[in-house]
Amino acid sequence: MNWWQRVLQSWRPGPLIVDAGDSDRGRDNARYSPERYGDYAATNTAVYACSNLRAKNLAKLPLRLYKRTANGDRVEVTTGRLYDLLGSVNPFWTFSRLMRMTELSLCSYGQAFWILETGKVGRTAAQTPPVEIWWAHPSKMKVLPHPTEYIKGYVYEDNGSTMFFDKADVIWLKYDNPQDEFSGLSPISAARMAIDTASGAIRSNRAIFDAGMQMSGVIGPADKSQSLTREQAEQLGQMLERRFRGADKAHRVAVLSQPVAFTNLSLTPKDAEFLGLMQWGMREVCTVFGIPPELIGDHEHATYSNIEQAAKALWTDALIPEASFIADELTEQLVPLFGNEADSIEFDTSDIETLQEDRTEIIDQITKLVGVGVPLNRVLQELAPRFLPKGKDGYAWGDAAWLNTTVFSPVSEETMKGLEAAPPPTVLPSSEVTTPPVLPAPTASVTETTPRPK
Repeated sequence: MNWWQRVLQSWRPGPLIVDAGDSDRGRDNARYSPERYGDYAATNTAVYACSNLRAKNLAKLPLRLYKRTANGDRVEVTTGRLYDLLGSVNPFWTFSRLMRMTELSLCSYGQAFWILETGKVGRTAAQTPPVEIWWAHPSKMKVLPHPTEYIKGYVYEDNGSTMFFDKADVIWLKYDNPQDEFSGLSPISAARMAIDTASGAIRSNRAIFDAGMQMSGVIGPADKSQSLTREQAEQLGQMLERRFRGADKAHRVAVLSQPVAFTNLSLTPKDAEFLGLMQWGMREVCTVFGIPPELIGDHEHATYSNIEQAAKALWTDALIPEASFIADELTEQLVPLFGNEADSIEFDTSDIETLQEDRTEIIDQITKLVGVGVPLNRVLQELAPRFLPKGKDGYAWGDAAWLNTTVFSPVSEETMKGLEAAPPPTVLPSSEVTTPPVLPAPTASVTETTPRPK
Protein backbone atom coordinates (compact mmCIF):
# COMPACT_ATOMS: atom_id res chain seq x y z
CA MET A 1 0.00 0.00 0.00
CA ASN A 2 1.50 3.37 -1.03
CA TRP A 3 1.27 6.63 0.91
CA TRP A 4 -1.67 7.93 -1.14
CA GLN A 5 -3.73 4.84 -0.38
CA ARG A 6 -2.86 5.11 3.32
CA VAL A 7 -4.02 8.73 3.35
CA LEU A 8 -7.29 7.81 1.67
CA GLN A 9 -7.81 4.89 4.04
CA SER A 10 -7.22 7.00 7.14
CA TRP A 11 -8.99 10.22 6.13
CA ARG A 12 -11.65 8.89 3.75
CA PRO A 13 -11.66 12.12 1.69
CA GLY A 14 -11.90 10.53 -1.76
CA PRO A 15 -15.25 12.02 -2.86
CA LEU A 16 -14.12 15.43 -1.57
CA ILE A 17 -10.84 15.41 -3.50
CA VAL A 18 -12.26 14.03 -6.76
CA ASP A 19 -15.53 15.48 -7.95
CA ALA A 20 -18.01 12.83 -9.05
CA GLY A 21 -18.71 14.76 -12.24
CA ASP A 22 -15.00 14.86 -13.14
CA SER A 23 -14.72 11.14 -12.53
CA ASP A 24 -17.54 10.49 -15.02
CA ARG A 25 -17.14 13.28 -17.60
CA GLY A 26 -13.45 14.15 -17.24
CA ARG A 27 -11.55 17.10 -15.83
CA ASP A 28 -12.34 20.31 -17.69
CA ASN A 29 -9.31 21.82 -19.49
CA ALA A 30 -10.92 25.21 -20.12
CA ARG A 31 -8.90 27.02 -17.46
CA TYR A 32 -5.30 25.95 -18.12
CA SER A 33 -5.42 24.39 -21.60
CA PRO A 34 -8.46 25.73 -23.46
CA GLU A 35 -9.02 24.83 -27.09
CA ARG A 36 -8.38 28.41 -28.25
CA TYR A 37 -4.70 28.08 -27.28
CA GLY A 38 -4.26 26.03 -30.42
CA ASP A 39 -5.02 29.14 -32.49
CA TYR A 40 -2.09 31.10 -31.07
CA ALA A 41 0.45 29.34 -33.27
CA ALA A 42 -1.62 30.30 -36.32
CA THR A 43 -2.05 33.95 -35.32
CA ASN A 44 1.18 34.89 -33.53
CA THR A 45 4.56 34.65 -35.24
CA ALA A 46 6.53 34.33 -31.99
CA VAL A 47 4.44 31.38 -30.74
CA TYR A 48 4.73 29.67 -34.12
CA ALA A 49 8.49 30.25 -34.37
CA CYS A 50 9.25 29.11 -30.80
CA SER A 51 7.06 26.00 -30.83
CA ASN A 52 8.28 24.88 -34.26
CA LEU A 53 11.92 25.47 -33.35
CA ARG A 54 11.51 23.23 -30.31
CA ALA A 55 9.52 20.57 -32.18
CA LYS A 56 11.80 20.26 -35.22
CA ASN A 57 15.00 20.07 -33.20
CA LEU A 58 13.62 17.64 -30.65
CA ALA A 59 12.37 15.32 -33.41
CA LYS A 60 15.92 15.01 -34.77
CA LEU A 61 17.19 13.20 -31.68
CA PRO A 62 17.52 9.41 -32.07
CA LEU A 63 15.71 7.32 -29.46
CA ARG A 64 17.64 4.53 -27.72
CA LEU A 65 16.46 1.56 -25.67
CA TYR A 66 18.67 0.14 -22.91
CA LYS A 67 18.61 -2.88 -20.64
CA ARG A 68 20.74 -3.96 -17.69
CA THR A 69 22.41 -7.34 -17.98
CA ALA A 70 22.98 -9.78 -15.14
CA ASN A 71 26.52 -8.47 -14.54
CA GLY A 72 25.32 -4.86 -14.32
CA ASP A 73 26.32 -3.68 -17.80
CA ARG A 74 23.89 -1.52 -19.73
CA VAL A 75 23.43 -2.67 -23.31
CA GLU A 76 21.45 -1.10 -26.11
CA VAL A 77 18.36 -2.96 -27.29
CA THR A 78 18.05 -3.17 -31.08
CA THR A 79 15.38 -5.85 -31.45
CA GLY A 80 11.97 -6.69 -30.04
CA ARG A 81 8.38 -5.48 -30.19
CA LEU A 82 9.03 -2.17 -28.42
CA TYR A 83 11.97 -1.41 -30.72
CA ASP A 84 9.85 -2.16 -33.79
CA LEU A 85 6.94 -0.05 -32.49
CA LEU A 86 9.09 3.03 -31.95
CA GLY A 87 10.59 2.54 -35.41
CA SER A 88 7.14 2.51 -37.05
CA VAL A 89 4.46 3.95 -34.78
CA ASN A 90 1.57 3.44 -37.21
CA PRO A 91 1.04 2.91 -40.95
CA PHE A 92 0.84 6.64 -41.68
CA TRP A 93 3.15 8.44 -39.23
CA THR A 94 6.86 8.26 -38.56
CA PHE A 95 8.21 8.55 -35.04
CA SER A 96 9.70 11.95 -35.93
CA ARG A 97 6.28 13.28 -36.89
CA LEU A 98 4.80 11.88 -33.70
CA MET A 99 7.49 13.72 -31.71
CA ARG A 100 6.88 16.99 -33.56
CA MET A 101 3.15 16.84 -32.89
CA THR A 102 3.81 15.87 -29.28
CA GLU A 103 6.06 18.85 -28.69
CA LEU A 104 3.66 21.21 -30.46
CA SER A 105 0.89 19.91 -28.19
CA LEU A 106 3.00 20.48 -25.09
CA CYS A 107 3.86 24.00 -26.23
CA SER A 108 0.22 24.89 -26.97
CA TYR A 109 -1.72 22.94 -24.34
CA GLY A 110 0.83 21.89 -21.76
CA GLN A 111 -0.02 18.22 -22.30
CA ALA A 112 -0.01 15.54 -24.99
CA PHE A 113 -1.75 12.18 -25.36
CA TRP A 114 -0.77 9.00 -27.20
CA ILE A 115 -3.42 6.34 -27.81
CA LEU A 116 -2.06 2.79 -27.80
CA GLU A 117 -3.71 0.31 -30.16
CA THR A 118 -3.31 -3.40 -29.38
CA GLY A 119 -4.93 -4.67 -32.57
CA LYS A 120 -7.15 -7.01 -30.56
CA VAL A 121 -10.72 -6.14 -29.66
CA GLY A 122 -11.35 -6.11 -25.93
CA ARG A 123 -7.67 -6.33 -25.02
CA THR A 124 -6.04 -3.36 -23.27
CA ALA A 125 -2.36 -2.45 -23.52
CA ALA A 126 -1.88 -3.83 -20.02
CA GLN A 127 -2.96 -7.25 -21.32
CA THR A 128 -1.46 -7.19 -24.83
CA PRO A 129 1.53 -5.07 -25.91
CA PRO A 130 0.43 -2.31 -28.29
CA VAL A 131 1.27 -2.46 -31.99
CA GLU A 132 0.42 1.14 -32.96
CA ILE A 133 0.66 4.62 -31.43
CA TRP A 134 -1.69 7.45 -32.43
CA TRP A 135 -1.59 11.13 -31.51
CA ALA A 136 -4.75 12.56 -29.92
CA HIS A 137 -5.83 16.19 -29.88
CA PRO A 138 -5.14 17.45 -26.33
CA SER A 139 -8.15 19.77 -26.10
CA LYS A 140 -10.50 16.88 -26.94
CA MET A 141 -9.02 14.41 -24.43
CA LYS A 142 -9.99 14.59 -20.77
CA VAL A 143 -8.62 12.79 -17.76
CA LEU A 144 -11.03 10.82 -15.55
CA PRO A 145 -9.75 11.12 -11.96
CA HIS A 146 -10.35 8.27 -9.54
CA PRO A 147 -10.78 8.71 -5.76
CA THR A 148 -8.48 5.81 -4.87
CA GLU A 149 -6.76 4.65 -8.09
CA TYR A 150 -5.64 8.15 -9.12
CA ILE A 151 -6.75 7.80 -12.77
CA LYS A 152 -9.86 5.96 -13.85
CA GLY A 153 -9.30 6.38 -17.58
CA TYR A 154 -9.66 8.93 -20.37
CA VAL A 155 -12.51 10.23 -22.50
CA TYR A 156 -12.19 11.65 -26.01
CA GLU A 157 -14.94 13.91 -27.33
CA ASP A 158 -15.13 15.00 -30.97
CA ASN A 159 -18.06 16.20 -33.07
CA GLY A 160 -20.62 14.90 -30.62
CA SER A 161 -19.12 11.40 -30.31
CA THR A 162 -17.49 10.12 -27.13
CA MET A 163 -14.87 7.38 -26.71
CA PHE A 164 -13.64 5.98 -23.40
CA PHE A 165 -10.13 4.59 -22.99
CA ASP A 166 -8.61 2.44 -20.30
CA LYS A 167 -5.81 4.16 -18.39
CA ALA A 168 -3.32 1.63 -19.77
CA ASP A 169 -4.24 2.53 -23.37
CA VAL A 170 -3.12 6.16 -23.14
CA ILE A 171 0.30 7.72 -22.61
CA TRP A 172 -0.19 11.07 -20.87
CA LEU A 173 2.61 13.64 -21.07
CA LYS A 174 1.95 16.87 -19.19
CA TYR A 175 3.74 19.88 -17.78
CA ASP A 176 3.49 20.26 -14.03
CA ASN A 177 0.52 22.27 -12.79
CA PRO A 178 0.57 23.08 -9.07
CA GLN A 179 -3.05 24.26 -9.28
CA ASP A 180 -4.51 21.13 -10.86
CA GLU A 181 -2.62 17.85 -11.09
CA PHE A 182 -5.14 16.47 -13.60
CA SER A 183 -4.57 19.25 -16.13
CA GLY A 184 -1.37 20.35 -17.87
CA LEU A 185 -0.23 23.96 -17.52
CA SER A 186 0.28 25.46 -20.96
CA PRO A 187 3.22 27.90 -21.40
CA ILE A 188 0.77 30.15 -23.24
CA SER A 189 -1.20 30.55 -20.00
CA ALA A 190 1.69 32.49 -18.52
CA ALA A 191 2.23 34.67 -21.61
CA ARG A 192 -1.31 35.04 -22.90
CA MET A 193 -1.66 38.68 -21.75
CA ALA A 194 1.49 39.67 -23.63
CA ILE A 195 0.42 37.67 -26.69
CA ASP A 196 -3.06 39.21 -26.71
CA THR A 197 -1.61 42.70 -26.26
CA ALA A 198 0.83 42.27 -29.15
CA SER A 199 -1.92 40.83 -31.34
CA GLY A 200 -4.17 43.75 -30.46
CA ALA A 201 -1.41 46.17 -31.47
CA ILE A 202 -1.10 44.45 -34.84
CA ARG A 203 -4.84 44.55 -35.44
CA SER A 204 -5.00 48.22 -34.46
CA ASN A 205 -2.11 49.03 -36.74
CA ARG A 206 -3.76 47.28 -39.64
CA ALA A 207 -7.09 49.02 -38.97
CA ILE A 208 -5.37 52.41 -39.16
CA PHE A 209 -3.88 51.64 -42.56
CA ASP A 210 -6.93 49.81 -43.94
CA ALA A 211 -9.86 51.86 -42.73
CA GLY A 212 -8.45 54.87 -40.92
CA MET A 213 -8.32 58.41 -42.29
CA GLN A 214 -4.78 58.77 -43.61
CA MET A 215 -4.18 62.51 -43.99
CA SER A 216 -0.50 63.40 -43.90
CA GLY A 217 -1.34 66.95 -42.83
CA VAL A 218 -3.53 70.05 -43.08
CA ILE A 219 -2.75 73.27 -45.03
CA GLY A 220 -4.31 76.54 -43.90
CA PRO A 221 -3.59 80.27 -43.76
CA ALA A 222 -0.52 81.30 -41.87
CA ASP A 223 -2.66 83.85 -40.05
CA LYS A 224 -5.11 81.83 -37.98
CA SER A 225 -7.50 84.78 -37.89
CA GLN A 226 -8.07 84.43 -41.63
CA SER A 227 -9.52 81.62 -43.74
CA LEU A 228 -9.25 80.44 -47.32
CA THR A 229 -12.21 80.75 -49.63
CA ARG A 230 -13.49 77.64 -51.35
CA GLU A 231 -11.95 78.71 -54.67
CA GLN A 232 -8.59 79.42 -53.04
CA ALA A 233 -8.57 76.04 -51.30
CA GLU A 234 -9.41 74.19 -54.53
CA GLN A 235 -6.77 76.07 -56.52
CA LEU A 236 -4.16 75.42 -53.83
CA GLY A 237 -4.99 71.73 -53.70
CA GLN A 238 -4.87 71.34 -57.50
CA MET A 239 -1.57 73.18 -57.70
CA LEU A 240 0.06 71.02 -55.00
CA GLU A 241 -1.19 67.80 -56.60
CA ARG A 242 -0.03 68.88 -60.07
CA ARG A 243 3.40 69.99 -58.89
CA PHE A 244 4.27 67.33 -56.34
CA ARG A 245 2.34 64.17 -57.25
CA GLY A 246 4.60 61.35 -58.51
CA ALA A 247 8.03 60.02 -57.58
CA ASP A 248 9.75 62.12 -60.29
CA LYS A 249 8.50 65.31 -58.64
CA ALA A 250 9.63 64.58 -55.11
CA HIS A 251 11.54 67.21 -53.12
CA ARG A 252 10.45 70.12 -55.30
CA VAL A 253 10.26 73.59 -53.80
CA ALA A 254 6.74 74.93 -53.26
CA VAL A 255 6.12 78.50 -54.43
CA LEU A 256 2.83 79.84 -53.07
CA SER A 257 1.12 83.15 -53.75
CA GLN A 258 0.28 83.60 -50.09
CA PRO A 259 1.74 82.35 -46.80
CA VAL A 260 0.23 79.12 -45.50
CA ALA A 261 0.81 76.85 -42.50
CA PHE A 262 1.21 73.03 -42.66
CA THR A 263 0.20 70.86 -39.72
CA ASN A 264 1.50 67.25 -39.69
CA LEU A 265 -1.24 64.75 -38.78
CA SER A 266 0.46 61.45 -39.66
CA LEU A 267 0.35 58.63 -37.12
CA THR A 268 3.27 56.21 -37.47
CA PRO A 269 3.52 52.76 -35.88
CA LYS A 270 6.34 54.12 -33.71
CA ASP A 271 4.10 56.96 -32.46
CA ALA A 272 1.50 54.41 -31.38
CA GLU A 273 4.20 52.14 -29.87
CA PHE A 274 3.03 49.27 -32.05
CA LEU A 275 6.57 48.08 -32.70
CA GLY A 276 7.46 48.25 -29.02
CA LEU A 277 4.41 46.24 -28.02
CA MET A 278 5.08 43.58 -30.64
CA GLN A 279 8.72 43.27 -29.60
CA TRP A 280 7.77 43.06 -25.94
CA GLY A 281 5.21 40.35 -26.71
CA MET A 282 7.78 38.37 -28.68
CA ARG A 283 10.27 38.43 -25.82
CA GLU A 284 7.62 37.32 -23.33
CA VAL A 285 6.84 34.34 -25.57
CA CYS A 286 10.54 33.51 -25.85
CA THR A 287 10.81 33.59 -22.06
CA VAL A 288 8.08 31.01 -21.43
CA PHE A 289 9.33 28.71 -24.20
CA GLY A 290 13.00 28.97 -23.20
CA ILE A 291 14.07 30.28 -26.63
CA PRO A 292 16.75 32.99 -26.95
CA PRO A 293 15.14 35.84 -28.95
CA GLU A 294 18.14 35.98 -31.30
CA LEU A 295 17.13 32.62 -32.76
CA ILE A 296 13.71 33.76 -33.99
CA GLY A 297 14.63 37.06 -35.60
CA ASP A 298 15.35 39.54 -32.79
CA HIS A 299 18.78 40.74 -33.95
CA GLU A 300 18.74 44.15 -32.27
CA HIS A 301 21.59 43.22 -29.93
CA ALA A 302 22.75 40.09 -31.74
CA THR A 303 26.39 39.35 -32.56
CA TYR A 304 28.06 36.30 -34.03
CA SER A 305 29.30 35.32 -30.60
CA ASN A 306 26.05 35.61 -28.68
CA ILE A 307 24.12 33.84 -31.43
CA GLU A 308 26.43 30.85 -30.94
CA GLN A 309 25.86 31.01 -27.21
CA ALA A 310 22.12 31.31 -27.80
CA ALA A 311 22.16 28.15 -29.93
CA LYS A 312 23.92 26.29 -27.12
CA ALA A 313 21.49 27.68 -24.55
CA LEU A 314 18.57 26.41 -26.63
CA TRP A 315 19.83 22.86 -26.15
CA THR A 316 21.23 23.02 -22.62
CA ASP A 317 18.36 25.01 -21.08
CA ALA A 318 15.34 23.91 -23.13
CA LEU A 319 15.62 20.93 -25.47
CA ILE A 320 17.83 18.54 -23.50
CA PRO A 321 15.71 18.91 -20.33
CA GLU A 322 12.60 18.48 -22.50
CA ALA A 323 14.01 15.31 -24.05
CA SER A 324 14.86 13.97 -20.60
CA PHE A 325 11.31 14.71 -19.39
CA ILE A 326 9.70 12.86 -22.31
CA ALA A 327 12.12 9.92 -22.03
CA ASP A 328 11.40 9.53 -18.31
CA GLU A 329 7.65 9.49 -18.93
CA LEU A 330 7.98 6.88 -21.68
CA THR A 331 10.20 4.79 -19.44
CA GLU A 332 7.55 4.96 -16.72
CA GLN A 333 4.43 4.45 -18.85
CA LEU A 334 5.38 2.63 -22.07
CA VAL A 335 8.34 0.36 -21.27
CA PRO A 336 6.55 -1.80 -18.62
CA LEU A 337 3.94 -2.81 -21.22
CA PHE A 338 6.58 -4.89 -23.01
CA GLY A 339 7.80 -7.04 -20.15
CA ASN A 340 11.58 -7.35 -19.85
CA GLU A 341 12.46 -6.19 -23.36
CA ALA A 342 14.02 -2.97 -22.06
CA ASP A 343 14.56 -1.03 -18.84
CA SER A 344 14.77 2.55 -20.04
CA ILE A 345 14.32 4.92 -22.98
CA GLU A 346 16.72 7.78 -23.70
CA PHE A 347 17.25 10.37 -26.40
CA ASP A 348 20.78 10.37 -27.83
CA THR A 349 22.19 13.91 -27.67
CA SER A 350 25.81 13.01 -28.45
CA ASP A 351 25.69 14.17 -32.09
CA ILE A 352 24.22 17.65 -31.60
CA GLU A 353 26.31 19.83 -33.90
CA THR A 354 25.92 22.96 -31.80
CA LEU A 355 27.50 21.27 -28.77
CA GLN A 356 30.39 19.65 -30.63
CA GLU A 357 32.61 22.69 -30.13
CA ASP A 358 32.74 21.87 -26.42
CA ARG A 359 34.53 18.61 -27.15
CA THR A 360 37.96 20.27 -27.22
CA GLU A 361 37.49 21.76 -23.76
CA ILE A 362 36.11 18.50 -22.35
CA ILE A 363 38.94 16.42 -23.82
CA ASP A 364 41.48 18.86 -22.36
CA GLN A 365 39.92 18.46 -18.90
CA ILE A 366 39.86 14.68 -19.25
CA THR A 367 43.53 14.61 -20.27
CA LYS A 368 44.58 16.71 -17.28
CA LEU A 369 42.60 14.67 -14.76
CA VAL A 370 43.77 11.31 -16.12
CA GLY A 371 47.33 12.68 -16.17
CA VAL A 372 47.28 13.23 -12.40
CA GLY A 373 45.97 9.77 -11.67
CA VAL A 374 42.15 9.98 -11.73
CA PRO A 375 40.77 6.77 -13.31
CA LEU A 376 39.41 7.35 -16.81
CA ASN A 377 36.02 5.75 -16.14
CA ARG A 378 35.39 8.04 -13.19
CA VAL A 379 36.29 11.10 -15.28
CA LEU A 380 34.06 10.08 -18.18
CA GLN A 381 31.10 9.33 -15.93
CA GLU A 382 31.42 12.77 -14.36
CA LEU A 383 32.32 14.99 -17.33
CA ALA A 384 31.41 13.21 -20.54
CA PRO A 385 29.06 10.22 -20.28
CA ARG A 386 28.56 10.32 -24.06
CA PHE A 387 32.22 9.27 -24.52
CA LEU A 388 31.62 5.99 -22.67
CA PRO A 389 31.25 2.79 -24.70
CA LYS A 390 27.62 2.34 -25.75
CA GLY A 391 25.73 0.31 -23.21
CA LYS A 392 28.58 0.21 -20.68
CA ASP A 393 29.62 2.19 -17.63
CA GLY A 394 33.25 2.35 -18.70
CA TYR A 395 36.24 0.58 -20.22
CA ALA A 396 37.60 -2.67 -18.80
CA TRP A 397 40.94 -0.99 -18.06
CA GLY A 398 39.48 2.40 -17.13
CA ASP A 399 39.35 1.91 -13.35
CA ALA A 400 43.14 1.96 -12.95
CA ALA A 401 45.20 5.11 -12.46
CA TRP A 402 47.66 5.82 -15.28
CA LEU A 403 50.59 7.93 -14.12
CA ASN A 404 53.51 9.47 -15.98
CA THR A 405 56.88 7.83 -15.22
CA THR A 406 58.15 11.11 -13.76
CA VAL A 407 55.38 11.10 -11.16
CA PHE A 408 56.16 9.14 -7.99
CA SER A 409 53.59 7.54 -5.78
CA PRO A 410 53.20 9.22 -2.37
CA VAL A 411 54.95 7.49 0.58
CA SER A 412 52.63 6.62 3.45
CA GLU A 413 53.34 7.59 7.05
CA GLU A 414 53.84 3.94 8.04
CA THR A 415 56.49 3.53 5.35
CA MET A 416 58.34 6.62 6.57
CA LYS A 417 58.38 5.30 10.14
CA GLY A 418 59.80 2.01 8.91
CA LEU A 419 62.58 3.79 7.05
CA GLU A 420 63.50 5.86 10.13
CA ALA A 421 63.70 2.75 12.36
CA ALA A 422 65.95 0.85 9.97
CA PRO A 423 69.72 0.75 10.83
CA PRO A 424 71.96 3.00 8.77
CA PRO A 425 73.83 1.37 5.91
CA THR A 426 77.45 0.13 6.57
CA VAL A 427 80.14 2.16 4.83
CA LEU A 428 83.37 0.25 4.06
CA PRO A 429 86.82 1.90 4.15
CA SER A 430 88.23 2.76 0.77
CA SER A 431 91.05 0.23 1.27
CA GLU A 432 88.53 -2.60 1.51
CA VAL A 433 86.55 -1.62 -1.54
CA THR A 434 87.43 -3.93 -4.40
CA THR A 435 86.69 -3.47 -8.03
CA PRO A 436 85.18 -6.27 -10.06
CA PRO A 437 87.72 -8.15 -12.19
CA VAL A 438 87.87 -7.39 -15.87
CA LEU A 439 87.07 -10.48 -17.90
CA PRO A 440 89.08 -11.12 -21.07
CA ALA A 441 87.27 -10.88 -24.37
CA PRO A 442 86.20 -14.25 -25.82
CA THR A 443 88.47 -15.59 -28.53
CA ALA A 444 86.14 -18.27 -29.86
CA SER A 445 83.69 -17.21 -32.51
CA VAL A 446 80.00 -17.58 -31.91
CA THR A 447 78.11 -19.66 -34.40
CA GLU A 448 75.31 -17.64 -35.96
CA THR A 449 72.04 -19.43 -36.12
CA THR A 450 70.30 -16.71 -38.14
CA PRO A 451 71.79 -15.72 -41.47
CA ARG A 452 72.65 -12.06 -41.80
CA PRO A 453 71.01 -10.08 -44.53
CA LYS A 454 73.23 -9.37 -47.49
